[in-house]
Amino acid sequence: RIKHGPAPSAHCSPRKHIAIHHLHMRKAGGTSVRENIRAACDGNGQFDSFKETEWGAYNWTQSAAHVARRTRSAGSAAQSPPPPDSALITSLRPPLDRLLSSYLFEGGVPEQCWAYAHEYEGDIDLTGDAPSPHWSAMNWTFIQRCFANHAHLEPFDAFMARHHPHTYGAFEELGYRKYYGPNYYLRKVLAGAKGNNPCGDIDAAPQNWTCMVEFATRLMLESFEVIVLYHSGGPLVLRNARRHGAVPCCLDGVDWTNLTKFSAEGNIHRAGWIDKRLSSISKLMEGQIPLVYPALWRELTLAHAPDQALYDALVAHASQAASCD
Repeated sequence: RIKHGPAPSAHCSPRKHIAIHHLHMRKAGGTSVRENIRAACDGNGQFDSFKETEWGAYNWTQSAAHVARRTRSAGSAAQSPPPPDSALITSLRPPLDRLLSSYLFEGGVPEQCWAYAHEYEGDIDLTGDAPSPHWSAMNWTFIQRCFANHAHLEPFDAFMARHHPHTYGAFEELGYRKYYGPNYYLRKVLAGAKGNNPCGDIDAAPQNWTCMVEFATRLMLESFEVIVLYHSGGPLVLRNARRHGAVPCCLDGVDWTNLTKFSAEGNIHRAGWIDKRLSSISKLMEGQIPLVYPALWRELTLAHAPDQALYDALVAHASQAASCD
């Protein structure tokens, strides 16, 4: 476990061809993880070998055709498996926190903020700790049109009624239609491991969730070079101490326990004034939703219990792991 800042690897290599493969769990800090890797690796060319799975199931060993129906998104092909020597990286947060964030920032708003950015030429710049009189009219128009959407959220119970846990069979993320069903983490990790999963097909009910959680925990701990766990007491970061083969040296330059926060609202940028204001509102709503919808919240807690068990198992491992600082 990394407890303070960067943690040098004993198997660091400056070679540019060693792939970095990011399993981007949506609304679980993945944008910040990716952009911190970019900042550390872009200067020496090692970011050239960076690949990311953001949409659909993670393809461990299968042909691209195996996960094609799960990974269709606008303008992108099915993910190929990462090369055998890739440094795999991912991040997770508590499952129901991730669901609420998905609702507040994506599914429940009339139109997602990033969609407006395409109407303007140039970048939307929302950085800074306070509103700037030097912001362009384009910035202010974007803020007025985009962030007003967050005042028109679809009610949480109505939103979840359209994405009821029992309506989901096979795990799919088609286009920009996000997956709001239960156990996103387990489905993302295991739906692309078909044929290699001793617990059976995760898409076929009834699932052996206890076996799935144990298998996914072992698979992630053995396979990933870095796992970032966003936790109420501060981030917990696991670094693989048993890796066979070299890792890109630039990963040693990432301050894993103090990642710079990035936002994808409008465009990808360092979180600034408007992001902090929006975050404070979302935290208030996240605290109220379980109180306003107690029966629904109990249902969701039960439905997402396997994902919570996976997250808890990784947190427990991190809490007991030896320091690698």
